Amino acid sequence: MNNIAIVSFGRKKSERCPNKMLRPFAGTTLTDIVLGKINHFGSYAYFAGYEQEFKEKCRQNKVNFIQRTKRSVTIDGPILDVFGFVSEVKQDKIIFVNPCVPFLSLKTIRDFFERCNKHPDKPVLAALTRRNYFFNEAKRPLNFTAISNKWNTKGVKTVFESANALYFFDKEFFLKNGFYSD
Repeated sequence: MNNIAIVSFGRKKSERCPNKMLRPFAGTTLTDIVLGKINHFGSYAYFAGYEQEFKEKCRQNKVNFIQRTKRSVTIDGPILDVFGFVSEVKQDKIIFVNPCVPFLSLKTIRDFFERCNKHPDKPVLAALTRRNYFFNEAKRPLNFTAISNKWNTKGVKTVFESANALYFFDKEFFLKNGFYSD
């Protein structure tokens, strides 16, 4: 485990939902929820934020705080400018935990960690398996034949959707190339 960090992050200035990380949610906040999970990883847990509220919450939850730049919390890209703070993480491998997924369980994070620990040279993202009818912008089938006398999802090809919840990658590759994997 000494080479994998568990990292989450937040900002107050979300365009779609201002202050979503600190506003009341189910008697707590999204930040408190994610910190309460990643703190189980001890000194391998990090949270990156810009505002002092995040620093204080990290102190309370015994999670390493990384100071983000003002610019990194006000832009949507390039991704290296948004997440360049990973350069401050001591470990070589990173698991990003999306803090906006409050029902992501600690067990799921641990299971993902175990998978990454067994295969540390393979970048991964959590994906959902979908078996349904999918179409492109032109309304053409993506994963099934349009001409069929059956309308049954048992016959469609499986599609994988990013869960946008957990990402595993090599820190140096990311910092050098500006993306998670090749």
